[in-house]
Amino acid sequence: MATTRTNKELFRRVFDALNDRDFDAFADTHADDVVLHDHDEEFHGVEAVTEHEQALYEAFPDMKYTPKVILAEDDRVAARWTATGTHEGELEGIPPTGTEVEFPASGVLRVEDGKITEVWLTYDQLGMLQQLGVVESPGE
Repeated sequence: MATTRTNKELFRRVFDALNDRDFDAFADTHADDVVLHDHDEEFHGVEAVTEHEQALYEAFPDMKYTPKVILAEDDRVAARWTATGTHEGELEGIPPTGTEVEFPASGVLRVEDGKITEVWLTYDQLGMLQQLGVVESPGE
């Protein structure tokens, strides 16, 4: 069984790979049959998970993840981070706005044999959509 430190380092490698736009390194941190739970969507397999992440970078080419906290126990790793980026490409049917966004996110990973096998991801979707101007903030 991997150590807590090793599992925390695995999450750091994910952040580094994404911030470097190194999707091969990102894929190498995941098991072939990884499952990503992203709010109400599920993605099965390392190719689907990698493509999902690449689509985000097409919409936000300068996307950056800044880890705030990484905790680990046994086969689970949890993290909280801030995501920032400029909306320069289509995002799920939303045309580019040129708007810079910043929103909090968090995730929990399950690690097996040094690879990520399952991910539960949450982030402030509403806040991001409000920043993009496609959803009104209360009181506007």
